[in-house]
Amino acid sequence: MKTLFENTTIYSKKIYLEAQGKWYQKNALKKRWFYLLMAAFCFVCAYYYLSRASWPAGVIFIVMGILLVLVYFQGYRFSAERAYNEQKDIFPASGFKWIITKDKMVWKTDEAERPVFYKQIEKIYETGHAFVIVVGGKMHILDKDGFTAGSAADFKSFLMKKCPQAFK
Repeated sequence: MKTLFENTTIYSKKIYLEAQGKWYQKNALKKRWFYLLMAAFCFVCAYYYLSRASWPAGVIFIVMGILLVLVYFQGYRFSAERAYNEQKDIFPASGFKWIITKDKMVWKTDEAERPVFYKQIEKIYETGHAFVIVVGGKMHILDKDGFTAGSAADFKSFLMKKCPQAFK
């Protein structure tokens, strides 16, 4: 089987958090809208209490509203940083190697090898530094700078042809 692309991805905190952030933006919409709705409620309550000269309650609601807005935009960071710190010892120092052929992608480590067929790919997200490929509900990250054979731009156009359903 002829290798079209080859990629070695060494997980860094930057790439991992970027990938988690992209997934969070796309998949946690209900949770994010709930946070935003609760923030709006807090600001309305703050206005009510401040207009009635009850400034301690108003300040508390303003702080709660600001925290909920922060969670709306950056909510993934808390769990993603914790997950990265827990898993960084598991990530191999040599990184994960991806071999991409016409029929499948093969995910390799020093100990294991797992094929990923294009029809199994559920979603593909692109960040500034990585591709996030979701297979079976699990994220796989390919560093854009990690291509040793082929380029990231060619890989993206190849994936768009192979699994257009995943780019929706």
